[in-house]
Amino acid sequence: MAEPRILPSADLDDGIQIGDGSSIWHLAQVRGGAEIGENVIVGRGAYIGSGVHVGDNCKIQNYARLRTRAPGGWGLHRPRRGAHQRHLPARRQS
Repeated sequence: MAEPRILPSADLDDGIQIGDGSSIWHLAQVRGGAEIGENVIVGRGAYIGSGVHVGDNCKIQNYARLRTRAPGGWGLHRPRRGAHQRHLPARRQS
């Protein structure tokens, strides 16, 4: 496999793992304890926080932020059950 490609302006802490074939682009930041799988592209200015695990064959978009785990999950917004069924007030016709 190919060695990871890390551009000189990337900011990497000690204690990270980067898989073969991965690329870390300009101004990206990877904090200690992060794990990056194989064939991952970390885009320009992206931030990967301490303890974050990125699986194989992923692309982290430019300036994306992956922070540490939030209590009870990754902190993704999940709408309440039935929230998509709420009715909006009728629009006034002019």
